[in-house]
Amino acid sequence: MVSIKRVLLPTIGLSICLTSVARSEVDKMVIHLNGGGEAKEFVISDKTKITFDGNSMSVSQDVGDSFMVSVADVDKISFDLQSSSVEEIETSLGDNVSVVVNGGCVTIGSTDGVSAVNYGAYSTSGQTVVSGVTDREVTIDFTAMQRGVYIIKANSKTIKFINK
Repeated sequence: MVSIKRVLLPTIGLSICLTSVARSEVDKMVIHLNGGGEAKEFVISDKTKITFDGNSMSVSQDVGDSFMVSVADVDKISFDLQSSSVEEIETSLGDNVSVVVNGGCVTIGSTDGVSAVNYGAYSTSGQTVVSGVTDREVTIDFTAMQRGVYIIKANSKTIKFINK
């Protein structure tokens, strides 16, 4: 005879794990109240409305479903937002310089294939990651580099690149 505990516990554990995974894929807002009271969590959607009226804050999801609290009772508000970004961007910076961002790679090049482009990529601490001159194009692969913000210069133009 199979024990109910052996059947139910793994099933409950799996459903908790799946719920955790599913919940991490939504945008959330958490209102933490003064005095260590229970925090109030909201899933943020296109129907969520957050309004302030005098000394009160109201959060509503649907018609008739709202939460109201005095601003003085709020310790902090935190957001857990899933970021989204464009994976590919192509632009001409003028001065015969083009930049194409595709995922973790940045391609810098000359739009006419003749003009020299002085390029460089720098960490926010000022360290040179790569630099050089090209009259065609060069691709800088950031995928193996540390995540963070990089400054990319091409001739007299400067752009910020975030390696995620």
